Amino acid sequence: MLRKITSTLFSIAILGASGSLLASGQADYEKALASAKAEQKAAQAVGGEWRDTDKLLQQADAAAKEGNFGVATTLATKAEFQSKMGQQQAKSQENAGNPGYLY
Repeated sequence: MLRKITSTLFSIAILGASGSLLASGQADYEKALASAKAEQKAAQAVGGEWRDTDKLLQQADAAAKEGNFGVATTLATKAEFQSKMGQQQAKSQENAGNPGYLY
């Protein structure tokens, strides 16, 4: 009897912990997504949005809908990185001009 009660209490504790981990994972994803979308907008503003950034955000959204918040957060973080790099690239090539052989 005591073993069954202990087992039940353990199961309840595990389920409670996994629920809070899920909420934490979702909160982390939502934070990463908001940051990625802000950086994407900034990249668009300077003409430096990379090709796959939107695809990554769509994949992140799909993973989040399936409850895979770890994967979703990773994808959103990659999208944020691409947006930051796109901004840097656009700024570094702002006044680059065309190569001399085109003139």
